[in-house]
Amino acid sequence: MPSPEPVEIVRLMQYNIILGGAVTPRCKNLRLLFDGWEGESTFEDALAIIKSADPDILVVNEACDWRLSHISEHVVESLGMNDFFVGEDFVGGYPDAAPDAIFTKYKIVEAESLRFGEPNTIDSVFRGIKATIITPSNVELIIFGVHLVHETGDVGNRVRYAQIDYLIEEIERHQNSFVILTGDMNETYHFTRKPLEEVGMIGLLEGGVNHRWTGENWSSIDQIWVTPNLKFHPWSQDIEYYDNLENTNKQWKAVSDHNPEAALIAIYPP
Repeated sequence: MPSPEPVEIVRLMQYNIILGGAVTPRCKNLRLLFDGWEGESTFEDALAIIKSADPDILVVNEACDWRLSHISEHVVESLGMNDFFVGEDFVGGYPDAAPDAIFTKYKIVEAESLRFGEPNTIDSVFRGIKATIITPSNVELIIFGVHLVHETGDVGNRVRYAQIDYLIEEIERHQNSFVILTGDMNETYHFTRKPLEEVGMIGLLEGGVNHRWTGENWSSIDQIWVTPNLKFHPWSQDIEYYDNLENTNKQWKAVSDHNPEAALIAIYPP
């Protein structure tokens, strides 16, 4: 019996654009405080990179001020998207400095911000959104876009494990659905692999352009995970993906302290 053809193939991109590309004076000042950066905004460069990849679904980490000044609407119009949702940033001190956001060519039927931990504690350094999307083939996709705590050492490890456990509980509420988990995990695939694979999630392996420079080496902390009823190809491992980035912007590696990750996700009939 021949293998079934997918009902649909979805192009997904995950991108942590440091402080939203410093598109507003406030975000530019936050970037200066964060890493001493005094350059110009990288927002338009990031937008050009995304546009060249032409994703159907885009998840953005650190969408600083994108809900303000019609920036999100500009992103939607520039990318030919139909719908978007920018989550809340519950981290104290810098409201809306680094929320997660989702943009899509499809219809968002439901979306919410996720919250973890008590306010103003290390546990609450968590940004997350959940969105239910309907594709043109009338398939319902549930997307979790997350940004886990960046704290290092034993404290950071404890909190990240707790945050992953929280996400697993959320994912298990949709056991019979098509679920995608993507985001900046602030940990390597080897850290997230055991707890996520134990509940059947399938992760993008090492590789692609998802590596963040830590000062000593490249670390794959931006990840895409799917439930077993979805199949995916790590699009960003393809040489054409690199060529596309290179042709779009020779300085693409300098646009953010993260590089974009992407996958082609195939939806098969039940």
